Amino acid sequence: MLLPVVFLGFLWAILINHLRIEWTLNPQYGYGWAVPFLCAFLIWQRMQKPGDVRLREATARQEKQKVESRKQKAENSFSFLLLFVLLSLLYAPTRLIEEANPEWRLVSWALAMEVVGLTLLLIYFVLGAQWLKRLAFPIAYFLVAVPWPTVIEGPLIQGLTRADAGATCELLGWLGIPAMPHGNVIEVATGEVGIDEACSGIRSFQATLMISLFLGESYRLNFTRRLVLILGGFAMSFGFNLARMSVLVWV
Repeated sequence: MLLPVVFLGFLWAILINHLRIEWTLNPQYGYGWAVPFLCAFLIWQRMQKPGDVRLREATARQEKQKVESRKQKAENSFSFLLLFVLLSLLYAPTRLIEEANPEWRLVSWALAMEVVGLTLLLIYFVLGAQWLKRLAFPIAYFLVAVPWPTVIEGPLIQGLTRADAGATCELLGWLGIPAMPHGNVIEVATGEVGIDEACSGIRSFQATLMISLFLGESYRLNFTRRLVLILGGFAMSFGFNLARMSVLVWV
């Protein structure tokens, strides 16, 4: 067990050291510092509830008695081994590109996907398929702390900014305050109010997404309730952001 633990510890230390700059300098991803601890809590929770070693051995015996044949298991193990080798080979060029361009977010995602994939595959090889199913979500949950690619984040921020500006103008119109949106600028009688990226709601949207996924996994909710939790968090973040912008423009 020592060799896989040392190997994974090295990979995760490199990944967290790479992401810590974005977590420290970009307030939008400041919540990233909490994600490793939340992942550790979910892993601890998953390891506590299923029971002791005897239950683990019983589930392993039940898995062996399933309809799946030995040949299929061997094929799955072989395919997983090929995937492990592929991810290991891709890790070296990814680290090389990261040293040359550490701010490229696609490199951050490639590095994170490789580390998460190698971790899950090592869990499968060392502990078996039952532990892989049990720990898959807590480990993959770390991906919420990886900065979104600009090709996704940019249009989302612009869309949220325009939606905030339009909704704020509509709400102020109902209150008898004339306002007109111009992209990310709201014009009122006494001047103009600009909505920057921080006021677009993207920060609260990402934070509520992280919290919703954590609570859904911690309380073992089904898919429908997790989806309702995510949508409810997004609606609350948008509503509170709209109220904040409306009060600011009114003042």
